[in-house]
Amino acid sequence: MLFPRQILIDYLTVFRNLLSIGFGEKKALELLAYYFQHNVSYCQKITADINKGLSVVQAINNRISIYSDFIYDCNAIALKPWLTFRIDELQKKHSTYIALFRMSFKPLVLFSVVIILNGFILTVLFPKLIVMLDQFNTPIPVWLVFLNQVLSIIYDNILTILILGGSCFVIGFPFIKQFIFYLIKPIKMEWILKEFLETMRALHNQGMQLKQVVIFIRIRKTSIYRSRFDTFKRLITEDHSFENAFHCLLNNPHHELIINHGITSNTFHDALTHLITYYQDRFIFITKRVVMVVNGVLFVLTAIIIILGFYIILQPLMQVIQFAL
Repeated sequence: MLFPRQILIDYLTVFRNLLSIGFGEKKALELLAYYFQHNVSYCQKITADINKGLSVVQAINNRISIYSDFIYDCNAIALKPWLTFRIDELQKKHSTYIALFRMSFKPLVLFSVVIILNGFILTVLFPKLIVMLDQFNTPIPVWLVFLNQVLSIIYDNILTILILGGSCFVIGFPFIKQFIFYLIKPIKMEWILKEFLETMRALHNQGMQLKQVVIFIRIRKTSIYRSRFDTFKRLITEDHSFENAFHCLLNNPHHELIINHGITSNTFHDALTHLITYYQDRFIFITKRVVMVVNGVLFVLTAIIIILGFYIILQPLMQVIQFAL
């Protein structure tokens, strides 16, 4: 799941605020149950994890991890700074996807409305137009006859067509999903790198060494990027080769130079900040271009469908007028 729910961000924000006031973790969770009594799913799940023996950090990470390819296995971190980091990260994701959705909302609505209108034309108006042409003894154009036959076949076999269409979708969905993942893999990789570097920076700010950070972060077994991060982790923890590790992770000589310089010059935080900003800006830029292309395609398809709808309506009327005169 890529899209963090606002209710989770609000929940964590209130939790952090209560801790900042001075409440203990247990009392803060009790107050959260009151504030979110109409949406208690997070309270119940986090409380259940704590009752099982997990720490608050682990319980919260279990809720957050569904929006990430990473799993976090550490308790030796300050809770409030960690909450602040996770809230900011979730808010960035939420805001980014909301902004992209808004860019495509109007074209999608317009496209959907046009599809519905043309569906109404084909199912309700088109049969009446055929009857009207027949009543006026007007020759029916070949394409109208063909379209009428196609629609008749669809009406007579609608259940079979729906079953076949649904079966084809179910069978083809894994291949479609794999193809989409293949197309977005470079963009998704940069987004995951940004998250990984942000986590690294947040933990480094709390005094963790790089090896500790790498041990703390695991990538999901189901992630298609697992081998790359596992190799990075092995090079750090076993081979103690930071240069080779970041070469494997970043696969960009300029970024590798920035990171290696940051490590040797004790400006690792600034180096991470630079790369995080780069990946964030690049992700937004590329995604906006993709959305613009999709919107352009939707507008073109919408225009074509509108023209076809008008043609289907006007052509029979023109045919009647022509032969009536």
